[in-house]
Amino acid sequence: MPTQTSKQKSAWDNRFEIPSQSDLIAGLNHQMHFVAEHARHLLVQPGCVKEAVAWQGVWKWTFSYTCTLDQSRPWAYIIPDPSKLRICVPLAENVLTEIPLKKISRFVRDVIVHAAPVGQLRWPMWEVQTKAQAADVLELCTMKLAAMNPKPLGV
Repeated sequence: MPTQTSKQKSAWDNRFEIPSQSDLIAGLNHQMHFVAEHARHLLVQPGCVKEAVAWQGVWKWTFSYTCTLDQSRPWAYIIPDPSKLRICVPLAENVLTEIPLKKISRFVRDVIVHAAPVGQLRWPMWEVQTKAQAADVLELCTMKLAAMNPKPLGV
């Protein structure tokens, strides 16, 4: 009689147990550890951003980043899928018009341009493999934050 082997779920896809941040990072291959930690560090640099681990359905467990300027939805996500590390930066159409796309790397810009809108948001997502790629995406996050931040009166 054949025996059934029980496949252990990774921390990333076990919906019923909230993983620690280190558990999610540990599920990535060794090089991606450094890329993910670099991206996490850059995303929380602005003082208004908070990181949380949250279940996001099809993305499974993610690092979700909320900004005090807009708490209606996360500002960015890191998806620590063990097979491919991804970063998603939802962009409202009104914020997207404030971002100078010509100043963004082609790697980032091409994904934004081809991201399908869902309602008033675009959901561009990048598979990042290097710290440089992560930094390019996070430069967009800085521009998004500047576009969201109300300008002082009289300027």
